[in-house]
Amino acid sequence: IGSDEGLAIAVDSTGAAYVTGTTYSNNFNTFAPLQTINRGGKYDSFVTKINAAGTTIVYSTYLGGSAEDTAHGIAVDANGNAYIVGTTNSTDFNTRNAFQPALSFADDAFVTKINAQGSDLLFSTYLGGISSDQGFAVALDGNADVYIAGSTASPDFKTRNPLQPTNRGNTDVFVTKMKGDGTQLVYSTYLGGGAFDEAYGVAVDAFGNTYVTGTTLSTDFNVANPQQPANAGGGGDAFVTKINAQGSALAFSTYFGGAAVDVAYSIAVDVNTNAYITGHTFSTNFPLANALQTTNRGGADAFLTRFNANGSGLIYSTYLGGGQSD
Repeated sequence: IGSDEGLAIAVDSTGAAYVTGTTYSNNFNTFAPLQTINRGGKYDSFVTKINAAGTTIVYSTYLGGSAEDTAHGIAVDANGNAYIVGTTNSTDFNTRNAFQPALSFADDAFVTKINAQGSDLLFSTYLGGISSDQGFAVALDGNADVYIAGSTASPDFKTRNPLQPTNRGNTDVFVTKMKGDGTQLVYSTYLGGGAFDEAYGVAVDAFGNTYVTGTTLSTDFNVANPQQPANAGGGGDAFVTKINAQGSALAFSTYFGGAAVDVAYSIAVDVNTNAYITGHTFSTNFPLANALQTTNRGGADAFLTRFNANGSGLIYSTYLGGGQSD
């Protein structure tokens, strides 16, 4: 009876779909739930597994505490375990075998692993420092280790073997690799410049390299072998960053955008390690290559861009949209 938003989806090897997001409803479609009720605040997260035919709910549960909880990302391993990432300001969020058992302050990111049957939390933890921290995206490698990306305003975010040990601005990106059992961090780093930086998408290739995308207002964002070395202005550019498997170096990191606002929301990587990003742009001079649509047709258009494997060039890049906002 309230507003319900699906914000992320993943599919397992059987074709079953896993959906997560946020719900204001007290009568959300639950089935065999870990958590039977919306525990309060304005909204809780939800996690729902639907069979491959789309005919049956395998499980569906609320996930959250007595304040506000939003799930932004989901991934599924080879055994059907679901990993959910989001943001919570609940002091009583569902934790188990937690790397960080308590809310640090304000908003923290959270990382939760639910078994394939939806009957048990394998681990669930806060992740954050003394200011606002938001988890927006999650990916898994072949060992089911967990890669989380988001934003942090905290000066004491949980770092380990960081590429960038300190928060350089009011809000920086964070990129964290966590063991698949939730017990420890493999690496965790800030990423960003002197202004506002947020990551909304993360992906991992077969070699364990991490790809992150989002938006930056910084003129001193971390660049390496960039396709676009400078922020083109206009209130922020997208960025695309590849971190090596050890988390010790940037393979490439680039601004990407035109003279107006450009935001990348999601990233995927193919078997040849070409990166694909999508988002929206208000720019009329967005970087294009072999474009399906060569002009911004009005307001914000969507965009779709495929980078080559070393990030040095565009295989294609196109607007996608109509005369209104897309």
